[in-house]
Amino acid sequence: MIKDLVSIIVPVHNVQDYLVECIDSLLVQSYPMTEIILINDGSSDKSEEICISYAKRDSRIHFYTQLNKGVSAARNRGLENAKGEYISFVDADDFVQVNYIEEMVAIIKNRGVDCVQCGYKKLKGNTFDYILRGNEFEIQKNQIIDGLLSGNGYGRTWCMLYTRKVIGDNRFNEDLSMGEDAEFNLRVYGSAASLFYIDKPLYIYRVNPTSTVKKYDDYYAERYKKTAVCILNNLSGNQIRQRKAQPYICYMIVQTIVNYACNINHKEKFASRLDKVKRVCNDNLYKYALQTAVIDFRPISFWLLIKLLNLKQYWLVVFLCLIKQR
Repeated sequence: MIKDLVSIIVPVHNVQDYLVECIDSLLVQSYPMTEIILINDGSSDKSEEICISYAKRDSRIHFYTQLNKGVSAARNRGLENAKGEYISFVDADDFVQVNYIEEMVAIIKNRGVDCVQCGYKKLKGNTFDYILRGNEFEIQKNQIIDGLLSGNGYGRTWCMLYTRKVIGDNRFNEDLSMGEDAEFNLRVYGSAASLFYIDKPLYIYRVNPTSTVKKYDDYYAERYKKTAVCILNNLSGNQIRQRKAQPYICYMIVQTIVNYACNINHKEKFASRLDKVKRVCNDNLYKYALQTAVIDFRPISFWLLIKLLNLKQYWLVVFLCLIKQR
């Protein structure tokens, strides 16, 4: 491990249209000690060529390639090769502000926390939405975990900086393909004493219609359920925490419902969409979450959707999702 070095891990899979902007934003960081670890995860476009070209031009860039194994395997490969005292994960279709790393490292050094999270800008087309909390604060271990379980934004691995020490031997679960960030963070936060939040939009999250979470997937519900079971197993023996996890599982349900009901790549008729929504809501694990979760932090639209699902107004949920899509 090299003191003060920040290892920035970037999984790369078919992002040729965005990759240059991402890498360029990392190369111009105001913080002087960084290494950029690019993991090509079986890309079939020109992503690998772009990575190789940059690695030849700049010694800070380390390039690895592998067959397509998923984002978790790519991040794990990055962790195995990282030499830094600090770890950052950046998605290859996103980019960051020039002072992103510098501000995050300063917080860890000055405040002695284990993790830092910042605000971000959501880029959709040419429009930015600022996602900020309104103030800066430090929270302790129990608050971090409870915040994650309530779906309050602490499940992300992007817009975060970790000490290498707090990550320890934790690795991403390669059997998970949805919600793997939150499951990883839940285990990491078990070793964290504190997290500091910076209310600055230092990270730019791009809404990419070809990303995993935006694609239509007939197995969305099963993939999220697998993650939910892992999270609940991690909390086994703590019934209070398991109950607190129900809002996060509701978040998974809503993501799944929206994917089934109105994803632009989903060409099935209304009746087929409706059938899929019913199937999700009749699953025992999802049904329990819908009936027991205390929803007190989400926008009114989220609360309304959960209410309608509990009332079995599935047709109305699908109809509203389709209206929003248009």
